[in-house]
Amino acid sequence: MRITKLSQTSPERFSVVFEDGTEVKTTLAVVTDMFLHSDLVLDGEQYERLLSASALSLCKARALRAVNARPLSRRELVTKLTEKGETPENAEYCADWLCEMGLINDRLYAETVVRHYSSK
Repeated sequence: MRITKLSQTSPERFSVVFEDGTEVKTTLAVVTDMFLHSDLVLDGEQYERLLSASALSLCKARALRAVNARPLSRRELVTKLTEKGETPENAEYCADWLCEMGLINDRLYAETVVRHYSSK
């Protein structure tokens, strides 16, 4: 499949349009990692890799926005992501990723909840 148009929709987001009219939303990270540009021809395997990488990258961005908005437990994040349409696999991966980075910590979250309700 040939890319006919690659346009930036926001600072970190891109839209990739193919010759058959298919549009894939993706992120700057995927565009740079896969060296995407107009007139690039992707075979079936590369196209599937683009879809998979785009879905995961967009899920990571959504997960980061969610934990930035308010503290969440790991389970709350997974539930929130799947309710928003992310695949369970991507939601679990993103939750694990944020736990590894220390942005989600269920023990600290539980302590915060206990302090909050005990002060009422």
